Amino acid sequence: KLIDRVELKPRSSWDANFIDTRIFPDTELLYYGIPKEVLLPGQYEMRTFYRFASSGQIMRTKTITVRAGEYNYPKEKLKTIKVAPTEVTFEGKPGTIAIKAVKIENRSDKPMMITTEIADISSNYPYSINDNTEISIQGDKKFTLEPGRMHVSVLIVKFPKDMPLQANYGALQVKSYSMDDKPVLLENSSALLTASIPGILTHSAEVTNLIGEADKNRYLLSAIVKNTGKVKITPAITAVIKDKRNNIIDSIKLSVEGDDTASIYPAKNMTYTGSTAKKLQPGEYHAIISIAENDKSIGLSQMNLTVK
Repeated sequence: KLIDRVELKPRSSWDANFIDTRIFPDTELLYYGIPKEVLLPGQYEMRTFYRFASSGQIMRTKTITVRAGEYNYPKEKLKTIKVAPTEVTFEGKPGTIAIKAVKIENRSDKPMMITTEIADISSNYPYSINDNTEISIQGDKKFTLEPGRMHVSVLIVKFPKDMPLQANYGALQVKSYSMDDKPVLLENSSALLTASIPGILTHSAEVTNLIGEADKNRYLLSAIVKNTGKVKITPAITAVIKDKRNNIIDSIKLSVEGDDTASIYPAKNMTYTGSTAKKLQPGEYHAIISIAENDKSIGLSQMNLTVK
């Protein structure tokens, strides 16, 4: 079965974002690419397609061997259970049904016991897919998955006739266990689930808290941002700091450290931080914090900031 498609190009073509490369007669050129999927130790068939001119193509097939320790992958890619897709969206009119499939693959060399369930984002969550829709898993929720095999879980969502205009969230939790007499939990995997009816969902947010702290040659800002809308948002946040005379001291971009694409679920909070190299003298300042998504304003908060 196909494991991955990898684009190969010379280093200069990657650097310059070129698509085509010219190779002169009797010369050699190194092509390389990075696999997206984990290649566990073992033998693989590599099929390479060389395309040239407008429609020319040469295909070569070769058996390659991957040895233990040759590749280092991020921890999340080394999971033996693969769930795809990792995000599933259900859409439908009130009173209708939507059906989606999720594939669960055992990429290890041992059989595993798999359990599946629909879980909430958090307890008593007002945007729960369990509470606001009728969602179910068709077929077995517990099954044995042999090495290299795949199971398809079918998810069914029924939208209530009186369903409000909001996005609802949950997760398909997939747990793998050993096949011992006393099964041991091996891994947790999941797929994000979203369900909503047609309509324009409210996108809005506000800053509920802002604090600052001096750190060597910079001043750190930390803002708690709350999603007050009806759908998950991925905001861009900027804080403008002014003094008592209304002079702008600095404009600071705030972000979630280590994650530029962090999202906030409805009714949830997230902390955003940023810093300025400008020296802030002790005193009172005013912060205007703008919140945008896709270059559209979804919130504006004004808060006082005390520098000690």
